[in-house]
Amino acid sequence: MAISFYTSFFFFLHILLTTSTAVASSAEAEALVRWMNSLSSPPAFLDSWFVTNTTSLSTWTGIRCNNGGFIFEIRLTGQNLNDTLDKLLFSSFPNLTSFNLSGNGLRGSILPGIGDLSGITFLDLRNNPLDQAIPPQIGNRTHLQYISFFNNNIPGEVPYQICMLQKVQHLDFGSNFLETPDWSKFPSFPLLQHLSFYYNSLTLGFPGLLTNLKSLLLYKNSFSGSIPQEIGNLRNLSFLDLGQNQFSGEIPPTISRLTNLQRLNHYCNFLNGTIPPAVGDLMFLEILDLSNNQLRGQVPESISSLRNLTKLSMFANKLSGILPQDLGKNSPRLTNISFSNNSFYGELPPGLCSGFALDYFTANKNRFSGPLPECLKNCSRLRRVRLEDNQFSRNISEAFGVTQNLRGQVTPKWGQLE
Repeated sequence: MAISFYTSFFFFLHILLTTSTAVASSAEAEALVRWMNSLSSPPAFLDSWFVTNTTSLSTWTGIRCNNGGFIFEIRLTGQNLNDTLDKLLFSSFPNLTSFNLSGNGLRGSILPGIGDLSGITFLDLRNNPLDQAIPPQIGNRTHLQYISFFNNNIPGEVPYQICMLQKVQHLDFGSNFLETPDWSKFPSFPLLQHLSFYYNSLTLGFPGLLTNLKSLLLYKNSFSGSIPQEIGNLRNLSFLDLGQNQFSGEIPPTISRLTNLQRLNHYCNFLNGTIPPAVGDLMFLEILDLSNNQLRGQVPESISSLRNLTKLSMFANKLSGILPQDLGKNSPRLTNISFSNNSFYGELPPGLCSGFALDYFTANKNRFSGPLPECLKNCSRLRRVRLEDNQFSRNISEAFGVTQNLRGQVTPKWGQLE
């Protein structure tokens, strides 16, 4: 009798769960088909989406289901849907964890209904022309770890409710029309590793306590004032790009604490003072771009010790003096060097191109003199060289070996070796 009872109970439970799953799958299917039919020109690749095919939604294009048959991922990237999200009922997807509709020409708004996706961890809407403000309801989705709204037309401020996303690791708001929010409403993001506000309209301040950041991309904004000394607290940074802003004052010496830094871009600002010798402590540095500022004084000797350097750009400053004679000697991967439009004098360092990897070298509009480095003869990848408005001795064409990549007018002696 007991066995019969338990058998009946579990049979009933199985029927109940199966029915619940079928009903939920049907609701998910209907929501997708309803949205598809709202598109002005439903693409042919969505032909697999039809409500009579609900037994295995994972066979639908761009859809993945969990073991229970519920949708956990919607991924339709680069399909040029060219419509809106208006008719997509997000509440129909209680198990959705990943939503990726990047590169689809979606316009209109990021719907407040996104706040109904209780389990969402990954949200990617980059490369669309969405042109409405970020809904504050996004702060309700506290499991979010990845958000990208890169390259849209989103205006207004980032809602302070986003500070509730304490698990977020990647925030990309680059290339929009965002304005400066009230940063005092933004506490720490303890797990945040990537933060980009590239190409927006931000002007003032910045949230603090971002100590786990690895990438901070703020270029092409209107930030002004001094670079804060606290930048040195971001000890995990690998990429720091503050280019094309209106920063002024000196490069803070606390930058020496960023011992994991690989790329340091401060180009196109109004920075003055000297280049801090502490830059030479950044042993993993690959790119150093300080061009188009008002920096003065000499290039510090310590930069000669940067063994991983691939790009060194200092053009259009007020730098002067003789370059460190060991510059380039310990940097065999250097491919891009620019000293143009400064007041340097003396001879170029003999080991400047010791790795023979140079493909871009400009030193025009200085007061360099003497012969060019012998190592240039072995830089077969060179494609651009500018040396005019200096005081070099000898015919400069004689310093170069035969190269297939250089373009422009040369003298008849080009390529002749001594």
